[in-house]
Amino acid sequence: MSARPKLLIVEDDENSAEMLKAFAQNEGFAASVANSLADARQQLILHRPQVVLLDLHLPDGSGMDLFADASLRGDAEVVLITGKASVETSVEALRLGAADYLIKPVSLKLLRNVLH
Repeated sequence: MSARPKLLIVEDDENSAEMLKAFAQNEGFAASVANSLADARQQLILHRPQVVLLDLHLPDGSGMDLFADASLRGDAEVVLITGKASVETSVEALRLGAADYLIKPVSLKLLRNVLH
């Protein structure tokens, strides 16, 4: 039996994070949650996820800072999630190689398509 792919959810809203975690687990991922950039950096080093769902607005900074650090995220596919979408952040996300850019509230149907 092969190991389940790892997914890291970086989201400071606990309800959203738990909903995304349950959804990802139902989709076959081993999911973990980080509620801040500091926690996310630690988990990226420890777990090396294949996919990162990354909120742009976190209590200790911008998710874009974490995304821009290629040495930290390794080969992970990054899906940016925001409730405050802008042309600037979407262009920056694409420039940095985001797999996708989703707007809150996240459509689970769309997220399912992105994850597979």
